[in-house]
Amino acid sequence: MFHYRTGAFYCFICLSDQNHLQNRAMSRHSKLQKQVLALYRHFLRAGKDKPGFLPRIRDEFRENARIKKTDVMHIEYLYRRGQRQLQQLRDANTKQLGSFSRGSEPG
Repeated sequence: MFHYRTGAFYCFICLSDQNHLQNRAMSRHSKLQKQVLALYRHFLRAGKDKPGFLPRIRDEFRENARIKKTDVMHIEYLYRRGQRQLQQLRDANTKQLGSFSRGSEPG
């Protein structure tokens, strides 16, 4: 009887370990994905003391999350651009974010 319980407990551990490994395998990210997530966390930390920055940061990342994972060149471009913008955001003199928008055509 004792071995049966031990055996059942052992099987439970094995199954839970397998499930854990499967879940972990599904949640693995590529190196680039990890870099982008780290960049996002850095942006959130840098923008927390500057009013109005966090919603803009979240919106920008959400919008770019729609980019296909296979479009690596575009993602790498945005990542490098994001690194430069993060340096600007960390500057104590940065008070607001600029944006470019299409104005109305002259005429």
